[in-house]
Formats: sequence, structure tokens, C-alpha cells
Amino acid sequence: MHNIILYEDHLYPELYPLTYLRPVWDLKCGAFSLKQRLEKGVKPAIVHQWTSRGRSAFSNKTELGKGAVILVNGRAYISQKDLSALLKTKGKAAITVGGFIAALKLDDAPGIGKILSSEPDESILLKLAEGAKEISSSAKMFRYLWELVDHNSQAIAHDAGYFKSSSFPLPKGSYLLGKRSDLKLSAKAVIEPGSVIDTRQGPVIIEAGAVIRPFSRIEGPCYIGPEALIDGAKLRPGVSAGRGCKLAGEIEESVIMDFSNKHHDGFLGHSYLGSWVNLGAQTCNSDLKNNYGSVTVWANGKYVDSGRIKLGCFIGDHSKTAIGTMINTGAVVGIGCNIFGGPVKKYLPSFSWGCSEGAHDHKLEKALTTCRMVMERRKQEISEADIEQMKKIFDATARDRENISGGKNR
Repeated sequence: MHNIILYEDHLYPELYPLTYLRPVWDLKCGAFSLKQRLEKGVKPAIVHQWTSRGRSAFSNKTELGKGAVILVNGRAYISQKDLSALLKTKGKAAITVGGFIAALKLDDAPGIGKILSSEPDESILLKLAEGAKEISSSAKMFRYLWELVDHNSQAIAHDAGYFKSSSFPLPKGSYLLGKRSDLKLSAKAVIEPGSVIDTRQGPVIIEAGAVIRPFSRIEGPCYIGPEALIDGAKLRPGVSAGRGCKLAGEIEESVIMDFSNKHHDGFLGHSYLGSWVNLGAQTCNSDLKNNYGSVTVWANGKYVDSGRIKLGCFIGDHSKTAIGTMINTGAVVGIGCNIFGGPVKKYLPSFSWGCSEGAHDHKLEKALTTCRMVMERRKQEISEADIEQMKKIFDATARDRENISGGKNR
């Protein structure tokens, strides 16, 4: 039995607004969240979640069992090959990336319970790692959301190995371009006539309960989660769609978390959407500036030069756009926003109502009422922990909403 300890370091706020309502290891990249991929690669395992006191809703109190202890930074992407190398190494071993510990294996970890009762601290982990054998790896440490978008195609290609190839024929009237072995199709998925699947650039994974309606074209690498609906969409390479998503229009190189909708025409590219996001008809985002310049992005209170010329938008959970909303290159929209018109500029704080030039507070109780209604339509229920977290975020972002029309929002 292995004991996995997932922890958040001090950089999780750089991944706002997607880490407002989830721990960093629940971010999706490829077919799985970072946590899911780790659980698939280390079996059997007890998973302990370790966060700061202010994030205690994301911790658990799993009692550690006998066996090796593996501490893993929640921002780390570690392949199956690298995990296997770490587990097979005798004694203390570590995978590091850029001076940060991605994973640390301890065969014997006395006093680990006392450490877990304190705040996650990189200095403590570095001390634990002293004398550890360094494992050569291709591991990555995600600091910004666009790095997950960048890596999504590669992650889908990696994750395809966890899915069995199926040999049953595609329905008549649907078409496959490329190798059949690169189509990982559940027997419980539905592909309707007039749909095209293209695996020439990478695998396409379609989970159980997903429905592909005409006249969809899906280009790999692509992941379509359980019970998702692809309704006449053009999915370009590098798209991951979570459970229960409803997608149409044109989408490329984007990650869309569970139960979010883009069920109308419009463009979404090089973007990351949280859960319960709804993009109204003809909502479009820009992912390329007219001067082909590098895109700056608002990240935890400051603008950061992404170093990319192709970069879309990042939208937090429970945010909605109205029909015809235009979203600027590199825009960040917080959680619980209700936006329309536009153009939506660089940063729209959580619980904003309106557009960049004329936004005001989205009343918290009204926002929560909408959340409940939307989730009930999918037979889901908002948790008390999420409600409490949303209240905290509402208060924490009040000053940003006051400054929305000022010089900070350029």
C-alpha cells in the first residue's frame, strides 16, 4: 500500500480563478485531473490531501497506512513512466522541476503526521528530500493556467494509453480519418450519421454516454467526457470536454471542466473554462492580437506576460455570458459573473454583473440562487462548503469590483 500526500504550495493563487472552488490537483489536463492521473498510476493507495488552513475545505483526514509515503505537489504533471521510475527506486527518491519538488518518495516517514498538522511549507519538504536520489523525468510544474492549455494535447496522447481500443464498426454514415486504434470509443457512446472523427494528428477518446450529433468534426488529440453532447461542433486538436458538457460551434486547444456549456455557434480557442459556465449564442473570444504581440494576463493581482501570441480566456465556475458577448485576448473572468456586451477586457473580478465598462456587484444571494437552479437541472446540488467558499471570495474580491473601471483594468 502506498500513501500519497497531495499538497498545495504557496503558488496555487497564480491559478485563480480556477482554484477558487477546487484544489489545484483537481484541475483537468488531458483526460484526467492531476489527482485522477496519479491515482491511476499508483495502486493501491491511500490519498491524503494537505492544504493551508484557509483552504481546509479541500483537505481530508485520511489516516495514513503502512508503506511508502509519496508527497506530490498538486501542480505537478507526472507521466506514468516517471511515476513507475520513482516507485521502483529503492530508498528515498525525488522528482524535481525548476527547484521545486514535484514528488518525493519516503520509504520511512516518522513524524509525518506532525508535519501534516502544520501549513504546507516547501522548506520542510526540501529538508525531507535531503539525500534523496534524483529521478530523471519529463515532469512539469504548472504555474499558470495557459501552461495546462499548452500541455493538453500531449496529455491527451499520454492518457489514451489508459483506454482500450475497440474494434466494433462505426455506425453507417459516420466517417473515420486515420487509424482505428487511435479512436478510444466506449461501446456506450453514440455517434450519429454525418459525424467525422479524425485521428491523423492524435487520439480521440469518447467516453460512455457521450453523444456525437451531425455534423460534428472531431480532430485529435481530443477527449470527450462521459455524457457529453457534441452537437454539430468543430473540435480542433487539443480539446478536453468534461462530464456532461454541451458543445457546438468552433473550439480549439481548450479545456472545459464538467457541466459547462457552449451549445451555440461562436468561437472558443486556447482557453480554460471552469464548471457550470454557460456561453451564450455567438459568444466569441479572441486568441490572437491584431499585432501578433505577446499576450498579458491578470494573475493573482498583477499582469503577467505569457510569452505567447496565441492565448484565449480563462473563466471561473458559475459564470455566464449573454448572446453576442465578445471576450478580449487573454481575458480573465472570475467566478459567479453575469456578463454581456463587451468587449470583455483583461480582468473581470468574481461576482461582476455587466461588462467591463459598466459592471457592478452581482448580488451574492441572487448568484447562489442561479447556481442552485442550474445545478438542479443536471440533478446536482451545490455543497455547503462551496457556498461558504463563494461567500469568502465575494468579500475578498470586493475591492477589485470597485476598481473595475479604473486604470487597473486596461
